[in-house]
Amino acid sequence: MQANGSGEHSGELFDARREIESRLLRIKELVAVGRGADALVLLEPINLRQLPDDLRADALECRGDCLTELSRYAEAHEAYLQALPLRGASTNRRDETLLKTLCSAMRVLDAERFPALVQRLKTSGRGEPIMRYLRLEVERLSANKKCSWDYYLVGTAAHEPALLSELTEISQNLALGRLEDALELLYPLLAGGRLSLWLQAARIQYALQQDHQMKALLEHALEHFPDSWRLHYALGWGLELLMMHDRAEYSYRRALRLYPQSGEAWLALARVLRHQGLLDEAREATHEALRWCSESGFPLALREYASAETLLVGLIAARPLNLLPWRLWRQVQRAVKSLRRTHRFVQTCWERVRAMRAVLETGEDGQSAE
Repeated sequence: MQANGSGEHSGELFDARREIESRLLRIKELVAVGRGADALVLLEPINLRQLPDDLRADALECRGDCLTELSRYAEAHEAYLQALPLRGASTNRRDETLLKTLCSAMRVLDAERFPALVQRLKTSGRGEPIMRYLRLEVERLSANKKCSWDYYLVGTAAHEPALLSELTEISQNLALGRLEDALELLYPLLAGGRLSLWLQAARIQYALQQDHQMKALLEHALEHFPDSWRLHYALGWGLELLMMHDRAEYSYRRALRLYPQSGEAWLALARVLRHQGLLDEAREATHEALRWCSESGFPLALREYASAETLLVGLIAARPLNLLPWRLWRQVQRAVKSLRRTHRFVQTCWERVRAMRAVLETGEDGQSAE
């Protein structure tokens, strides 16, 4: 009887594990098509403390992927950092998690823990290829004098670890300014149903000033990822560049219906509403942008928040009642605060990017990331 009871218990554990694995697989599928919010809803009921280390690492990594998809980069970084020590000493999964954690560190400019994470590459089976890719990515960040990079596309290989070699070659071309060559290498990869690569291709077309081609590419991508808030947001951005403000507004509102907590989409919506002269609606959207950017954590809480503050200053100035001295003074104070925040963002970015670049160039060692 005791043996039979033990067998039943083992069977229950096996079934429970299979259920968790099945749920995590579904979560990964949702993230792959840009449905991070839906994926996070599936993940939340799982009690991580009750899982064995390998499954807990999988769940934490899935959480990082969900939060990255939702631009909650600071929270995503913490999830990856928690998953990494749970991985085995020399496994492919450990290398994947390490790559995601390093790319996440670049997104949030975690210069403090970056050296320790780089040190871990010495015991990684893919240490040298990952190191080469990281150098190219940090070089790309360093070349952007306005710090205007797309955080989601920093470390694109984190979204597609199996394509590290191909994405390294693409990054090499980008670093050398060979944008057309990078685009040609990227096109064949789009057929694999990878949202991040479509967005990367669109970003390169933007850099090549191929705005109409970028719009066509993003519209084509919507056939594959109709429920991705990020893709609707990107299309809105492309339409805004073409001065199609009414259509851009529609795309941004569609993005917000899919993910109402996007500070980026609220900010973009405020811009196109202002261009259409809908100042009251633009102010409301800007306040939403300030709220959600603040709650998203670094870096949106600094860069996008500063942009929203600057936009709000202009919107307030457009109101005729602001000629009263005390209102004018409050407006000036807000403008000064916005400029200081923008300056602080740029200064912070350059200090941290330089620190990470020095680590990769000198091979400086750090303490354990655990």
